[in-house]
Amino acid sequence: MSPTADRKLLIADHWWDKLPRKIYSSLERVPCSQDWFEVYKVKPDIYVFYEPYQYEEALSTLVIGENKALLVDTGCGIGNIRKAVEEVTDLPVMVVNTHAHNDHIAQNYLFDEVAMLDHFWSHKAQEGLPHSEMAHLIAEGMLWKELPAGFDPMNYHVPGFKVTRWLHEGDKIELGNRSFEVLHTPGHTPDSICLLDREDKL
Repeated sequence: MSPTADRKLLIADHWWDKLPRKIYSSLERVPCSQDWFEVYKVKPDIYVFYEPYQYEEALSTLVIGENKALLVDTGCGIGNIRKAVEEVTDLPVMVVNTHAHNDHIAQNYLFDEVAMLDHFWSHKAQEGLPHSEMAHLIAEGMLWKELPAGFDPMNYHVPGFKVTRWLHEGDKIELGNRSFEVLHTPGHTPDSICLLDREDKL
């Protein structure tokens, strides 16, 4: 099916009519000046940054440790996730991407410390993505809210970024008081990973 046909189905279905998702009503919502995001406290020191206004409904997870914070994925690149994260923590932030799709890496460039699986797709992702590979995310039927002030839809792209740490199966990501183990879990993409906190069973 063509992207145009897909978009027509989205418009007809009005995917946004199913919002808000019931699961979020049980979570504590945290104020955020970046109104592209809804921020929820999932448990102590764990927050989710939710993008409900775009079809992918991207989620980025922030885990606050003793020495640094871990941000899992950086979303679609429409709202400024760095500013949103800085309202929750003033610790240094390390980004880890679960995989290299555009709705997971779009704002890696805003962060100094970025870790990805040592895989061809991840190496390629550092080059960024042109407007032609991002425009479909803001096409007709993909949004149900106006884009943020200052966002230029004609210049929507993923800037290049630098990976500062290449991850491998079994590597540990240390936050001071908690540790995450890297698990290579190919399936959705060949470069997909999960992070496991064995102590907290998270």
